[in-house]
Amino acid sequence: MNHSSSDEHSSDEILVKNKKFLKCKKGERGPKGDRGDRGQQGERGERGYDGKRGPRGEKGKRGHRGKSLIWKGQWNPNEHYEENDIVQYNGSTYIAINTNCNIIPGLDDTYWDLFVACGINGTDGTNGINGSDGINGTNGTDGINGINGINGTSFIWKGPWSNAIIYIINDVVEHNGSSYIAISGNINLPPPSISWNLMAAKGENESS
Repeated sequence: MNHSSSDEHSSDEILVKNKKFLKCKKGERGPKGDRGDRGQQGERGERGYDGKRGPRGEKGKRGHRGKSLIWKGQWNPNEHYEENDIVQYNGSTYIAINTNCNIIPGLDDTYWDLFVACGINGTDGTNGINGSDGINGTNGTDGINGINGINGTSFIWKGPWSNAIIYIINDVVEHNGSSYIAISGNINLPPPSISWNLMAAKGENESS
């Protein structure tokens, strides 16, 4: 029995379960579609485990030895200063950067650097309110009696000076309108002289 006619089929036909299907050619590739919207951000993941500690680093080199600052007080033109000496001058503080003597700080930056500048004067504060009066203190105890004074010297008024009277110390006389006191014994020695001191000078006449 010849089945050759039923078994043959064209290259454009496919036989599936005794049914023929037309084989289609693959179409051309379509254009690329638009990019879709960005999706929502996902939830934060759990924290990861801590990593292992790294190896210990190498020991660093030893630093240079620091220099000490030496306080020298008020600058003195007669003192010899070494590097790193610190002085005070006109309210500011300076540090010596080179050896020097009689170099005024602030005038030559070859030898001195400003360390701390003098602050400006602040404004005057307001006056405070007067405080309340304090309570009266208790009376002090009576002092002891003072010692007796020495006896005073008495003056003896002799009236107008006379060349016939013998005068002694502390006799007082009037002569030419002035008063004199005898400082030594005398007779017939009119004042003023070596034996008399002026007590009260004669008043001057007022001009008319």
